[in-house]
Parts: sequence; C-alpha cells; structure tokens
Amino acid sequence: MLPVTSSELVAVLDSLDAPIVITKNIEADWSENFRPDSSVEGRYLDGFWATQPRRVEQGHGYVLHHVVQESVVWLGAFGGVVQDGGDRYSYVLDAATCFRLSDFGQSTDKQRELWTILKQPGPVVTYHEPRGIHYAEVSVALTVVKCRPQQANFRLAVLAHHGTRCKITGCTVPELLDAAHLRGRDWQQGHNAPTDGIPLRVDLHRAYDRGLIELDDQSRLIAVGEELRGQYDQFLHA
Repeated sequence: MLPVTSSELVAVLDSLDAPIVITKNIEADWSENFRPDSSVEGRYLDGFWATQPRRVEQGHGYVLHHVVQESVVWLGAFGGVVQDGGDRYSYVLDAATCFRLSDFGQSTDKQRELWTILKQPGPVVTYHEPRGIHYAEVSVALTVVKCRPQQANFRLAVLAHHGTRCKITGCTVPELLDAAHLRGRDWQQGHNAPTDGIPLRVDLHRAYDRGLIELDDQSRLIAVGEELRGQYDQFLHA
C-alpha cells in the first residue's frame, strides 16, 4: 500500500491516457465484493455491479475503486468484465496498485479537486476523463494494441513514490513524464516496485534506455554520449 497525497494522486490520474471508471465502496459490508482473483497475480475483481462500464475498453481504460471509509484507492488497468451471475458484473483490475491518502481529512484545494473526482453525485459507478482525453476520439479498434497493464501501474507507483517530477530536469508536466526502469531492472521479470524506477522526461527516458546518458546512484546525470553532446549540459552534475 503506497502513501500518496491528494496532489500526487490528482497528478497521477490526470497523466493517464484513457478514461477511468470509478466505483465506490460506501458500506462496510460491501468489502467482500472487491477481492483478488486467485488465478492471476495482481488482478482484482470489483463487483457486483448492475451495469457494464460504458466508457472504457479492455486494453484502453482504467478502474479506480475507492474504499471511502478507509481513505484507500485501488487503481488498475481495465481488463474487461466477468459475469457474477444473473445481471451482475465484476470489473477486472489488472496490475492493481493500492494507494492510501496520507492527507485524509485535511481541507486543501487539491483534496477538494480529488474529492470532485472521487465523490461525484449520483450512482456508485461514475467516470473521469483525464485532461485532454475525449472518449469519442479514442473509441477506435484498440484490440490490436499489445497491452502492458503492468507498465501503466508501474508508472503510477513510481510517480506516487518519487513525486511527479523528472529526476534530471525537474519537469512537472505529467504528460511529459515516464517511469524509467533503472539499470538491471526488467518489467518482464517482475521488477515493477516503485523503487525499480524513476520519473524521467520522455526524451531522457529514451536516451537512458539506449545508453546515451548515464546516471549515478542518486539518479543525477553524470555523462552524455557523443550523439547528444551539448544537448543536456545544463543538467550535468559536476
């Protein structure tokens, strides 16, 4: 369970690239409806809802489950639905990550902004579209896209742990930040803990993965390849 402030969680949500379906657990006896899927590690089932989600598609969408009484948020890639019996459904969260709000109960602008997202009036199933995302523009044939849900949640975990700021440049624009795996860490081998990566601006992430820049053990830029000579001199650590 990762501690996160309201400000950090808002930044993480706004950095996502697809709509989010939001469910709320507002009664203590509903807790059994959110449960791990024993057949797939990191997968959770969020049910038993009377409707299927309308604005997310498998491989292109997210599920956020808000445990209201505990100030806990679960977030995962939308992996489709399973029928629970009759006309009830569970939403699948792939590579789910659990966040606990560390500033719960404080009255700040960012917390009010987060509460506007999480506590929308009306039914217990609602939606949020990150900045710049419009469902009508993305509801195309996405099933051919290879899905790496664990990478999406790795990014969430890294930004929550380190903050929404590039380690080298200090850039705080979520749309320009990636979670870069550190040298020797491989997502395919399960190295997807928050400490397995760092936030990097997208151009520096690409340069790092290609060996064009080198970082020290404190994630400071210490060397730049000849191909990039002069490009990042202002960020070099003396």
